[in-house]
Amino acid sequence: MNKLNFDPEKHEYRLNNKKLPSVTEIIKDVFGFRPWWNDYHAEKGAALHLAINYYNNGVLDWGSVDPEIHGRLLAYKRFLKETSYFIQSDETPKYSDKYLFAGTMDANFNEKNKFIIADYKSSFDPTVYVQLGGYSILEPCDKCVAIILKTNGLYDLKWLKNQYEIKYWQQAFLNSFAVFNLKKEHKI
Repeated sequence: MNKLNFDPEKHEYRLNNKKLPSVTEIIKDVFGFRPWWNDYHAEKGAALHLAINYYNNGVLDWGSVDPEIHGRLLAYKRFLKETSYFIQSDETPKYSDKYLFAGTMDANFNEKNKFIIADYKSSFDPTVYVQLGGYSILEPCDKCVAIILKTNGLYDLKWLKNQYEIKYWQQAFLNSFAVFNLKKEHKI
């Protein structure tokens, strides 16, 4: 039986001790550097994800929340209240046995027996659609959404609303993965 291990410090996935590229690694390699892909934003993003996980599990101490992410956490709370989505799981590493890549979706929601993959963002970048395409290969779904959590406590939603859109962005991810593999194979 295959065993997937995830090292959060290195953001590294291993399947039976063989390193697998991640959805994020593939996108960063193919699309290049973005100004917000730096240690500061990574640290704030990790803190927000941890706070959301604590909130989802009912153990968040609001007094411990970094003021820089407080508004975004309020936006998440508002999102849950206004949508009434039921969270099925969060931050669960997955891999594709067929394509041999891995990733961790931020959350899986249920809405009237519809399965939704969600990714939390602090700002919008169109590569999120490619990211959601990759995640939807790892976990088939009915819809995908990027939840843009704003500092003012509001949120915005960027959807892949149907199977046509999901398949389109799955193909975009697979094309990106092909470029990633080509670059690695030929040391480009």
